[in-house]
Formats: sequence, C-alpha cells, structure tokens
Amino acid sequence: MIYIIQCMRYSAEHKAATHERIVNTASRYFRRHGGRGVGIADLMGKLELTHGGFYKHFDSKEQLLAEAVAKAFEETEARFTERIRNARPGTELRTLIESYLSLEHCGNVGEGCPMAALFS
Repeated sequence: MIYIIQCMRYSAEHKAATHERIVNTASRYFRRHGGRGVGIADLMGKLELTHGGFYKHFDSKEQLLAEAVAKAFEETEARFTERIRNARPGTELRTLIESYLSLEHCGNVGEGCPMAALFS
C-alpha cells in the first residue's frame, strides 16, 4: 500500500505572522541572554515550532540576530518617542533620561535598551 502525504502549505500571511513572532521573541531573548546565549532549538521550542522550521524563515542565526536587534531598536524608539510626545513642553530631555534610567526600564532587560543588553 502506498501512502501519499500531502504537505500543507501555509498562507503568506501565516508565514509572515510566524516570522514576526519569531523575531519578536528572539529580540527579547537576545537582550536577556546575548547572541551566544540563545540556542535556536530552545527558541523555537518556546514558540512550539520545530528547529527545522527555523530555516523556512531565516538562512542563519546571524540573520535572525540582525532582524531581532533591528526590532529591538524599533521598539525602543517607539517607546521613547511616545514618552517624549506625552511630556510637558520643556521637559522632553528630562523625561527621556528619567525613562531610560527608571527601575522599570533597567530591571527589564528583555524589553530594555538593545545596546546596553547586547554589548555587555
């Protein structure tokens, strides 16, 4: 008896959403553990995805790291832009500094500054 296995193809939207989910999670993991402290198998396992599936989205760990770091900078910029926008006129710089040095920001490495997290 011959069985034919038909591969299910995911939609482009599903693939894009999965790619984004991997990048978002990796961004936080890389900030917490550094580039060398994150294994692809562990990361994909946390997302309930296969290690082999990683290569449908990325050519290498370095490509993921580059996208994850870019994502971290985008998130940081958006967060600080919002805080500055909501600051009282004349207090923008103080608001930015206080936000950056706050216990909340310093204590949450996975959500914090990518430069401080990855270069240390």
